[in-house]
Amino acid sequence: DVQCYACDLGDMASVRAFANDVTNDGPIDALCLNAGLEYSGDPTVYRTKDGFEETIGVNHLGHFLLANLLLDSLERSTKLSHPRIVVTASEVHDPASAGGSVGKGATLGD
Repeated sequence: DVQCYACDLGDMASVRAFANDVTNDGPIDALCLNAGLEYSGDPTVYRTKDGFEETIGVNHLGHFLLANLLLDSLERSTKLSHPRIVVTASEVHDPASAGGSVGKGATLGD
C-alpha cells in the first residue's frame, strides 16, 4: 500500500508535519532519502525557510531530521525484519567527476 504526503525538506516545520502524518498511519518499512539540489556557479546564496543555506538545509539537515523522526516507525515495521533507510547521492559531490567539476566549488554559504 503506497501513501503520498507533501514534505518540503527546506522547511523543518513541514518535515515535522510530514513525519507526524506518516507515523499516524502506522509503521513504515523503508525510507528513501533522495532529494538533492545545488546551484553551480550561481552567486546568490539561497536560504531555507529556517535560514539555513539551502543546499545544506535540504540535502542534509532536512534528511537528518526526517530520518530521526521516523526511526521509531521504521523499527515497528511489520513487513520487514530489517527495515531500511536508503540514502542516494550524485556525482555532484565528487569534484573529480564531470558533475562535480561544474561551476564554482561548494561552500557553506560564506
